[in-house]
Amino acid sequence: MALFLMQKWEQMQDRVTDWTGLLSNLSHIRGEVGDMSPASIAAAVVVGLRAVHVMNRLIDTALQEVLLSQTRFANFLLLFAAGSGIHVASKYRETITQHLNVTRGAASFDSAERAEWLVQLIHNLKRLPPNFWYSSAATGLLSLQIAQRLGVWCLQKTARSRIGNYILKSVF
Repeated sequence: MALFLMQKWEQMQDRVTDWTGLLSNLSHIRGEVGDMSPASIAAAVVVGLRAVHVMNRLIDTALQEVLLSQTRFANFLLLFAAGSGIHVASKYRETITQHLNVTRGAASFDSAERAEWLVQLIHNLKRLPPNFWYSSAATGLLSLQIAQRLGVWCLQKTARSRIGNYILKSVF
């Protein structure tokens, strides 16, 4: 029990150090941004948002090309991306849920227990290797692209029907 409490104390000290370092860096950034003119801040925000939009379009186009191509390589890539995400999620399940009460979930706790539960979850997620994040990202990107294509197709088919057109006009 004493070893467990000492480990918790060390973890809490690490978290406090991390948070104080983050807050001091944020206050430094706030000071630097405060010296900039409003026009330069607005220009940086507009360019940054446009860069995010361009990257989003490039990723969408790449995923769409992979989904539409019928080559063996593309099919292998799809199978590998979906399979690797499922595989790493099952492989690292114990690491993700270590020291967590996963039967109740965070929603059933009071606020203090929920915060502790979320901190433990974040601590567990920080221990995962990069291949977990790459595989999960690939699976998530493909799943979201498929969901987007299916959703757009459903909306287009609905909007082009007589009843669907009436429903969409009444909703929007």
